[in-house]
Amino acid sequence: MWSRLSICLTLAGLTSSSRLCAEVVPAAQLQSPPKIARAAVLRAMVVLKIAPYLRGAAPKVKQPYRIAVVGKGDVATAMIKRLPNKAVRKRRVEVLALDAAKLLGETAPAFDLVFVAKSVKQEHVARILAKFQQMPTPLVCERPGFAAAGGLSLIHI
Repeated sequence: MWSRLSICLTLAGLTSSSRLCAEVVPAAQLQSPPKIARAAVLRAMVVLKIAPYLRGAAPKVKQPYRIAVVGKGDVATAMIKRLPNKAVRKRRVEVLALDAAKLLGETAPAFDLVFVAKSVKQEHVARILAKFQQMPTPLVCERPGFAAAGGLSLIHI
């Protein structure tokens, strides 16, 4: 069995140095980039679509709409890859991937929305809720029971 087949053709009417080359590779050898699950992309887009309706701090049109993504998972990956440079209320979306410790270590986090992935430990979720309790930053989480943990602007998707 062959592993690769290279085909080179000399273009008619041109010198022998002008060649058109193509390589045929069996499908089993093709490495495509990992695909993001459709459901995860849809959930990421839901967060983007509801963002204009969530009341956060007063918007400043010239500044980007900053979304913090805390933790790892399919939805977090979809948000990081698909949401940058989209728009919320005419503001360009900027997505920052953070781990829980870094978010909790910030003294005055300036985010318009915080997304908490399922992978974030429950103890960190409780601390994130406490940190943002007095801030006008909507928190969105894919974890069941997140809204019941406290707060008004918490959404389970």
